[in-house]
Amino acid sequence: MDFALSEEQQAIREAIARICAQFSGDFWLAKDRAGEFPHELHQALARDGFGYAKECHVERYLRESLVGRIAPISPQLILCFIAEKVLGLPKSY
Repeated sequence: MDFALSEEQQAIREAIARICAQFSGDFWLAKDRAGEFPHELHQALARDGFGYAKECHVERYLRESLVGRIAPISPQLILCFIAEKVLGLPKSY
């Protein structure tokens, strides 16, 4: 089974990462401490034409882009998280 992203999927992933880069760690910390929903992020995604369309994997790419920004952890641990939470695989750590 080939898990490589298509060119279209890679372009979507990169576009979402650029949008997410606009939101600093301080933004996420403030939202977390206040228990607030990140409406600004959703507005930025909607403005640039992204919704939560599962058929386009936008939701997954968003989560992948955000995990590295809000949690100072290694890429390997991020992959383990994605494997467990997104792909439904058993824990490997």
